[in-house]
Amino acid sequence: MGTLGLELLLQEFPVLRHDANYQYTKRWETRYNYEHAAKWIEWKDKIPPLRFDSDWKIHMQPPWGSAMVRFLVNGHSVYLDCDASLGCVGEPYWEIYLNGETYRFMMNETEELYEILSAHLRRE
Repeated sequence: MGTLGLELLLQEFPVLRHDANYQYTKRWETRYNYEHAAKWIEWKDKIPPLRFDSDWKIHMQPPWGSAMVRFLVNGHSVYLDCDASLGCVGEPYWEIYLNGETYRFMMNETEELYEILSAHLRRE
């Protein structure tokens, strides 16, 4: 990060300007750079809400493997790929793994995602 990037970081988080711990500030600087490179701020308002049943067990995970969003539902992997870094779909999509089967839904096809996941979980 250049001087301008550090100044932008300090504008967003002025507490860092007074931080005596340089390593703490460097960690924030690194995170700031990564968040902007991954475009998390740009995507946060574009990702639609998902519906979950109250008895589902949701295990949130960091977005490893280039996913924008990643979590498990009752042990089944669900992720959102916004920039085609994980697959061959040319637009943002959800991918679910259900007992060896792969399902893909466009980002806004959240009701279809819910229906497939719900039907599968009812059969388990």
